[in-house]
Amino acid sequence: MQYKRFILTACLLCLAPLGIAAEDALFNAPDIGIFLKQKFDKAKGKSKSAKAAAPVKPSAGASSEGEPTEPGKETGSKGDPTEPALPGDPTEPGSEKAAPEKKSKSGKQAFKYKGYKGFVTVEDHQIEGALTYYGDAFMAGLRSGVVNGANFFTGPAIPYATLKPSPYLTATVALGHDGEKLDALGAGSVSFMNVNSEASLPWSDGTYSPSQSKSIGSGSFYGDVIGTFQVSKNAALSVFGGANVWGSQLASNQVFGSANAGLAAAFKMSDKDTVHVWTQAEMTVEGADAFQNMKSKYLPNGAVYFEGVQGGLDYKHQIDPANSFKFWGEYSYKPYYQSVDGGADYEFGPFSASLASHYQKAGNPWFVNEGGGAAQVEYKILPELAVSLTGSILGRSDFEGEELPVAYALAGGLAWTPGKNKSGGKIGVSALDQEFENPDFETINAMAQQYQNITPEFSAAFNEALGKSETFEDFIRNFPAGNEKAIIQAIAIITHSQNVLNYNHNEGEVLNLNNIDEIYRRWRQTYLQWDPNSDDPPQDPILRCLGAAQMASVLAVELGKKIGLDIKAGAVSVVTDDGHMVPMIRLPSQGFVFVDWGAVIPTNTFDPEAALAVYQGVRGRIAVVHYFTDSDDDGSYAGHIITKQGLPVLKATGVLGDHEFELEKPNLFDDEPSGSDLTLERSLDALDETLSE
Repeated sequence: MQYKRFILTACLLCLAPLGIAAEDALFNAPDIGIFLKQKFDKAKGKSKSAKAAAPVKPSAGASSEGEPTEPGKETGSKGDPTEPALPGDPTEPGSEKAAPEKKSKSGKQAFKYKGYKGFVTVEDHQIEGALTYYGDAFMAGLRSGVVNGANFFTGPAIPYATLKPSPYLTATVALGHDGEKLDALGAGSVSFMNVNSEASLPWSDGTYSPSQSKSIGSGSFYGDVIGTFQVSKNAALSVFGGANVWGSQLASNQVFGSANAGLAAAFKMSDKDTVHVWTQAEMTVEGADAFQNMKSKYLPNGAVYFEGVQGGLDYKHQIDPANSFKFWGEYSYKPYYQSVDGGADYEFGPFSASLASHYQKAGNPWFVNEGGGAAQVEYKILPELAVSLTGSILGRSDFEGEELPVAYALAGGLAWTPGKNKSGGKIGVSALDQEFENPDFETINAMAQQYQNITPEFSAAFNEALGKSETFEDFIRNFPAGNEKAIIQAIAIITHSQNVLNYNHNEGEVLNLNNIDEIYRRWRQTYLQWDPNSDDPPQDPILRCLGAAQMASVLAVELGKKIGLDIKAGAVSVVTDDGHMVPMIRLPSQGFVFVDWGAVIPTNTFDPEAALAVYQGVRGRIAVVHYFTDSDDDGSYAGHIITKQGLPVLKATGVLGDHEFELEKPNLFDDEPSGSDLTLERSLDALDETLSE
């Protein structure tokens, strides 16, 4: 080390005379001297000159302590000529503020901290402690805690929550690059959780265990690449792409991923005014085992589906370093809903506030219409200690206008966020939280008993129609579907018998036949040969749960059309002891009904997520994500829902649940963490850094 310092000192001493000569030559050049002298003086801490002038030489006989100055110039403390500063120079002593320190995108400091940092999170459904080490371009951390379907505190529980307190341990590693034109981030996590769940609704079906304690592993990955280009002094453009995937041993269909790509631009209208504009496209990457061996129209395993496009803009005015306001708006189009969001953010010293409005128009039965707003106010009691209050309200209806309960929430929080290399924490507790009605279980149980009561007369009519219907179309025409109950009972008979006669237990190719007419023909053949009293039923393994659910969904829709009922149905992924799919049928008079291998589970609600909570409450298992198919479009992908109960599990076991990757934008509606949102936020930050250099 001493040797290196000696070489460096020698080099500087050798270069010093050359630097002095170069300075004298350049600063006396008539044009380039004006520009370079200002830069040189600024670098040495001198004030800028309104115009360049040759250095004043001392008169003959004058001492260095008393050099004469040119008329109109003041004398510095040591007799050096001092030039008047440019108006508004932020480096001039006495000005309102010093020039802000600008971040240099050196490619060395990808994370905002360096060293160890601890963080504690206490929320309604999650309690967690984290310890993370940050390097220049590397971070590694451990998180450990407990998640729960019901609130840990006195607040309300998620309706029919099945998840009981479940401990977990999650390790996360990330690498980042913050370059002049290219930013990149890659992060992965591995998690282990002991999932505890139990049935929240008593049910006569004893097929499923009422409780479960299961050790599972989960893994997730997030990655992005952001290219930034300065178009002009006040404009920059970024091209970005990202991907996020999460998977768990919770069940075979609890795997999902997304990818996004887009463009963003920033325009600096003045030193205080900035505008961002962006657009991006999103894709869903699905890999559930239950969807294997189905052709492109049927939701193939591991396929990529168009999820939608998003566009938006914002305008920010920086009044001074401590005060600012911002207005923003976004529009999202997805095949299953469209949404418009807007809002404003204000910062005035220790006080800040955020307002947001949300409007969503559903495009299929699995999503709902929403409209309302939210607000958050925060006050810094101390520079590092802030208290906040968040409230929201949303009017809701199903996609056909059926009124649903209003969703409202009120929560308080306390956040301790010290500076660099210091630990912190946050506490968030709900005072009010209502999104779903609690479907009355007594009514649900009574409805289920009516569906299960299949009379001999109905069985005889079913068998007669089947006997004279060689094709699926013939059966729809011949079956006496007089009402909703008859349709559901027919589906119960069919799916129960398919489980006995046609289930593909060996899981070989092909898991499911790809043609409803062929499934019907071969099922009918075995059914007509079957003696229910025999211990040796005929076997023809042609389908698994998806094939049966798809055929049942199409049958429900077509029989409804026959008697003038607008029935909607599709296959939906659920969790039992493993991944499973069942037909989810929306009846115009009763809401959603599930038929699970013959077992009918009504829900008495038109709210799809509340209905799914009823199903999982009966089965006693937790599902993080549900996928839907569209029976009107040959079983194509029709969207997915991440449940409110599954959200804390996703946060606990995924990269995006790590405190380092939380979005700066307030989460006023308790949305799930999104990889596309994080990529967009990082892209906008990169644009701001580019224009600030």
